[in-house]
Amino acid sequence: MDLYHEAGLFWALGGSYGVVTGIELRLHTLASVVAGTLFYPIAREGEVLHAWRRWVDSVPEHTMSCGRLLQFPSLPELSPPLRGQAFVAVEVAHQGDIGEINDLVDPHRALGPTLDTVASIETPALAALHTDPPGPTPCRGNGMLLDHLPATATAQLVACAGHGSGSPPLSVELRQLAER
Repeated sequence: MDLYHEAGLFWALGGSYGVVTGIELRLHTLASVVAGTLFYPIAREGEVLHAWRRWVDSVPEHTMSCGRLLQFPSLPELSPPLRGQAFVAVEVAHQGDIGEINDLVDPHRALGPTLDTVASIETPALAALHTDPPGPTPCRGNGMLLDHLPATATAQLVACAGHGSGSPPLSVELRQLAER
């Protein structure tokens, strides 16, 4: 590598930047997980997202979740319960047995979802959990990390992107990212 061909790299080394030169990962075989989505009518978005926001502090390290506002298009490849519908949803994925996750999601089930797909699944099926199309889509995405999610921020999200806001996004989501 010479300075003239990689000038940008050498410039970055002169500032307060770092360069990753390698990453080692240790993979673990996991044949199945317990995962699924609890769907609620979109009009209950505030209630469900506030409940999810309070709930994430209690979940164990081996559980992932996200709260979402979803507006499914009317496409024939979507299943009839989802096609053309809008929901507030809570997704969960858990490395453990079905009994553990059932106890964990009881507070969400107590809210009365219209559709509950939480079940034991083979790990490759996790790719379909988020209901993303299998191929490329014409969309834009953006994200940010928050150190905390106050109730007022959840309320503002609902006001800006929720039911009756006129917001065009197909999906707006809050993902759990806990510091352990």
